[in-house]
Amino acid sequence: MGFFSKLFGRAADTAPAVIEVTPPGASDTNASSPDQTELGAARTALSLEDFATALTKAAPLMQADDKAVRLDALQICALSATELKQWPDAYTFTQKLFELSPTAQHALQLAVTAVMSGDAKRGEAWIIKTLEINERRKVLSPMLIRSRYVNALSEQKQFTQALPHLDWMKSVYLPLNNTDPAYLALRGLPDFNTFLTQSWPVVSASLASSQAVIWYSEMLPYLDNIGQSAVRAVLRTQLSVDS
Repeated sequence: MGFFSKLFGRAADTAPAVIEVTPPGASDTNASSPDQTELGAARTALSLEDFATALTKAAPLMQADDKAVRLDALQICALSATELKQWPDAYTFTQKLFELSPTAQHALQLAVTAVMSGDAKRGEAWIIKTLEINERRKVLSPMLIRSRYVNALSEQKQFTQALPHLDWMKSVYLPLNNTDPAYLALRGLPDFNTFLTQSWPVVSASLASSQAVIWYSEMLPYLDNIGQSAVRAVLRTQLSVDS
């Protein structure tokens, strides 16, 4: 399991879903209506990780008259298509979802599904939109946003596009002058040593060896002794540099 997935509890072989499905009954205005019956069946299938059935049950409800039903159906369809790695469909469902509910979570999912569909340019536009929305509403951790996006880019081997976002993540650590895991965890940041270890595939694929040395070495003046030792270990083991 990779760092970015491990951070948020998802396997590395799939881009992380950020869509939240309304719990059963939360949006029911008429629990006995045919739409609500089908929606309940879709939710049940989703809870059982039967994503194909959940998608089949929820898809017709995307045209329901009740906006709350449409919203729940789109959430289920988008999440199910994501889990099934049906990326173009996941993007389409999430785009409709964003039109109904333009949240940072849905914008982030559009960024992820665009990248996983092979459209990194569109993904970059959506990650900018995500950050703009989140700046106003402050619903998601900025580290969460970048981490999930870097994960998607890395899955698609788009390491050069991932590097600026990894640079941003690196910059979060530098002013802290403290790499104690408990200290970082209280601030919603991953363990620094894990970050270094898992940053290597992106850095090594994006930069020449001499540039990679600089990328890691420039952190040294800002780190405590433990952090400096961790960086020097990366330089020594990965780049054969003693510093």
